[in-house]
Parts: sequence; structure tokens; C-alpha cells
Amino acid sequence: MKIPFFNRRRILFTDKVHPKQGILSAVIGVGAVVFMLFLFHQSDQRDGAWGIQAAYLGFLNLILAIAGEILGIRCFKMEEIYPTTPRMGCVLNGVVILVYFILYITGIFM
Repeated sequence: MKIPFFNRRRILFTDKVHPKQGILSAVIGVGAVVFMLFLFHQSDQRDGAWGIQAAYLGFLNLILAIAGEILGIRCFKMEEIYPTTPRMGCVLNGVVILVYFILYITGIFM
């Protein structure tokens, strides 16, 4: 009876790469989420009376999230890439865009 001592895995070498635009999209997405949470916290600390500064910073964050989303979408057109970072960037930036869209619609009707 032969008992295997090690579970050997095969090493596969591929030509796939992590795209720089995808990594940048993911970094922008993480930054946009953190910055959005920071803005929510600061607005809560000031009881919603932060003023136009919060609006400018929120709009800047929205533009940053849209840029990150565009970078992530462009990566899906490339061939021979690992899609992990572009997917993560698209999801994070999409969540930020969706939250700001919901805040905009709520602000119109409230």
C-alpha cells in the first residue's frame, strides 16, 4: 500500500498578466469607498450642516469613481489578462456611483 506523502500540484505557466489599468481601477475604487465613508462620517459629525464643501468633495469623488469604472471596463477588452482586479475595481466604483445616484434622487424628492 502506497501512502502519498505530499499533495503535489502542477505548476502552470501562462502569459496572462495583471493589467495596470485594472490595478489602478481597483485602487481608485478602494479610495473612492474610503473617501465616501469619510464624507458620510464628517457629515454625520456636523449634523448634516457641512455645506458646499461636502458637495464639492462628493462630486470630486463621483468623478473619480466614474474614471475608475471606465478604466475597469477598458480592461475587459484586453486579451490574456487576469480579470480579478478589473472586476474588483468595477464593483467598487459601481457601488460608489450607485450610492451617489441614490443620494441625488433622494435629494430631489425630499
